[in-house]
Amino acid sequence: MAVWLMCHSPKGISSKQIERELGVTYKTAWYMTQQIRKTMINDRLGVKLSGIVEIDDAVVKSDHGKR
Repeated sequence: MAVWLMCHSPKGISSKQIERELGVTYKTAWYMTQQIRKTMINDRLGVKLSGIVEIDDAVVKSDHGKR
């Protein structure tokens, strides 16, 4: 649920808001948000999105290397 909240909050979401929404302690909410952010930026596999990427109702097109 924390991942969903973070991904569906256009302006971002604070650990304090995660605490309220999920009914967990602030320490737990802070730890979860830190781990989720770290995972989102982790590039261990070297895989990056390219081409046409479809997310929910949005379509984002990338022109990298297509010229």
